Amino acid sequence: MRRGVRPAQPEGHPRHRLACSTAPASSYATLGLEEMCCGESARRMGEEGLFQLGMVEMVKEVFAVYKVKKVITQCPHCFNSFRNEYPQFGVNVETVHHTVFLRDLIADGKLVPTKEINRLVAFHDSCYLGRHNDLYDAPREALGSIPGITINEMERNRERGFCCGAGGGGMWLELPGKRINHLRFDQAMQTGANAVGSACPYCLIMFDDAVKFHNLDESVQTQDIAEIIAESL
Repeated sequence: MRRGVRPAQPEGHPRHRLACSTAPASSYATLGLEEMCCGESARRMGEEGLFQLGMVEMVKEVFAVYKVKKVITQCPHCFNSFRNEYPQFGVNVETVHHTVFLRDLIADGKLVPTKEINRLVAFHDSCYLGRHNDLYDAPREALGSIPGITINEMERNRERGFCCGAGGGGMWLELPGKRINHLRFDQAMQTGANAVGSACPYCLIMFDDAVKFHNLDESVQTQDIAEIIAESL
């Protein structure tokens, strides 16, 4: 299991793992301190040499040492890189996003959310999960399996989704004017939701920033789908 980039709420990591490991016959391992960045952001910002000669080669070496055949990743950026770009460099592993993994566990009855969570969740489609890899249903099906959860769809959703602003290096840029993540957060709040759910740590960091900007820390939650599922176990 690959964690990917640091999530907006680092305490969520154990809860992600809890949701994935609670099910019977669910077995996994993490690379711990040997896990490194997949290099997606470096490549998008033009550092092709760093991506190919540095990060890809290091990841390839670690995967070879542990004979990695399958990767479950929390991060859609990692998911897209391993699934669509790493094969160009001889790294071929089955890559599964954690929302698909969790959705399948729930569908098979191996993971059963039982605790009711009365929450209105505006679901945000990650660009790399949705438009790049056409995974729209799995996160919604996983989220919709939780008793009490209501999914409030934003006007811009699925194929017409709106970027959170983090992609292409935007995570580290300070741009003038109203920020993209603040615009997207406004769209989420227009649905009447009291929480924003996503399946991408980049997106959650951007939404967390918007929540703090609007001083809504006490009234609006930003959570990964796996965190919400873990609450219901």
